[in-house]
Amino acid sequence: MDRGPLPRRLGDFELETIVADDDTGAIYRASRPNLLDVRVCLRLFAGAYVHDEAARLLLFTGLQDHPTLTHPNILEVTADGPLTLGGAIALPMRWVRGRGLSAVLAARGAMSWPAACAIALDVCQALAHAHARGLVHGDLRPEHCFVQDPLPAIGRERRALLTGFGVAAAYRTAFPRLAPDVVPDDATRAAFPPHMSPEQAARGCLPDVRSDIYGVAALI
Repeated sequence: MDRGPLPRRLGDFELETIVADDDTGAIYRASRPNLLDVRVCLRLFAGAYVHDEAARLLLFTGLQDHPTLTHPNILEVTADGPLTLGGAIALPMRWVRGRGLSAVLAARGAMSWPAACAIALDVCQALAHAHARGLVHGDLRPEHCFVQDPLPAIGRERRALLTGFGVAAAYRTAFPRLAPDVVPDDATRAAFPPHMSPEQAARGCLPDVRSDIYGVAALI
């Protein structure tokens, strides 16, 4: 995906800065000047995943069909749902001030044990909400953990929000065999990282609640 200079316009959105980033795409802080300058988090999917028209349609449909989850520790999708902007698939989410956990760790190094536990607790609360509704995440990793920046004092308020619900399932539908002619090797590695549970990596099993629990442990 050509991230290009910032700020820049994409449809009704003004892309301001990247707040989370990986090979599958990026999450931007964005505003909508035509709607009283409403601010959102806007996820754009990398071109490597959407250059095949049939796969792009399956990915879009998978994102569109996934139930919306509303919880203080989930960065939920707005009512707009997935959009097609300039040929790219975009997913608008509610705005919170923060950055991807991977970016925070890269900038500051390892966290203290109390801070790590506080973030893990927030992630667990988000997962408990989803699991109670029969939904799993299936792709827990630092890039899908959005943390408040600066971090609030421990015990005062939420410190982390989980994003990416429905993304892993949509990828599996769009790219069931992850064929090299559809998704490049570097993008494949990004979509299925070391945080994946052994049964998923070795046997191709679909993720379930146990996979998410393993993902939390790997995240910590």
